[in-house]
Amino acid sequence: MEILLKDDILLLANLTVKKLLERKVKSLGDVYLTLGYQEIAQKVNLDANTVIEQYVAKLIKEKFLFAQINQETQTVEFKEDMSTIGLVETLEN
Repeated sequence: MEILLKDDILLLANLTVKKLLERKVKSLGDVYLTLGYQEIAQKVNLDANTVIEQYVAKLIKEKFLFAQINQETQTVEFKEDMSTIGLVETLEN
């Protein structure tokens, strides 16, 4: 029973770290229009060996992050969440 509890706590801790990292990356789009891969890694405290492009692409694919990756310049251009624009316009009317 104690082992299961420790496993559950570890699982919860890992999920919390994952969600925190996702939110940190997403919040960069609130401040910056474009960031390089290394800048993203520095700002969210990721290991330099982490593949930022693949991580950001995963967040875009899951529709958690609205951004465009430029492989040539190794940058990420953050976009507005277009689904909330209609909501804002509706609320204003």
